[in-house]
Formats: sequence, C-alpha cells, structure tokens
Amino acid sequence: MASALTRFGILSRALRNSHDRTMGQQAAALGCAVHYVSDIETGRSPPTDEYIDAFSRWLNLEESERQSLKRRNKPNIISLRNGSTSNKSQSMRLFRKISKMD
Repeated sequence: MASALTRFGILSRALRNSHDRTMGQQAAALGCAVHYVSDIETGRSPPTDEYIDAFSRWLNLEESERQSLKRRNKPNIISLRNGSTSNKSQSMRLFRKISKMD
C-alpha cells in the first residue's frame, strides 16, 4: 500500500523531478539511504533544517523555493491545552477545517 505524500514531499518530489533527478541520486548526494528520503516525503520522518538546506543546495534552488520548502515542513497539528484562553478559538478553527475535509 502506497503512503500519501506530505505537503513537503509533494513539493520536494516535484522539484527533484523537474531537475531530472532520481531518489537514488538524491540519497547519494545527501549521504543518506533511499528509504530515508522516502520516509521524509511520506511523513514518516520529519526533515531537518539541515536536510532542507542540503536538498536546496543539491538542486541549486532559489531562496524563494527553499523558503517554500521550509514553510511546507510545518506540521498540521494544533496543540490544544486545557485552561488556555485561546483554546476555544483554536478548537473552532480546527473543527471548521475538519468539517470542510472530504
């Protein structure tokens, strides 16, 4: 069963493919295993800032593309703490997002 790509994974794979590079070439250039690259793209392992910087240098990405990768690395998890005054507004935003999902 194939795993879904993360927002980061979708963009990083698109960038790699647009430069006609393979996952194996990426792993070799970054000094990691192919399964680690796959784990990052599918969200099983979070990419570090160092990984994003090395990936950006490897593809010679523009600063705007590197920043876009970093923004897409942020998780979609909202921390809901008990007793927080903003807890209700965060809960409502989360509920609205979930209710719009397919």
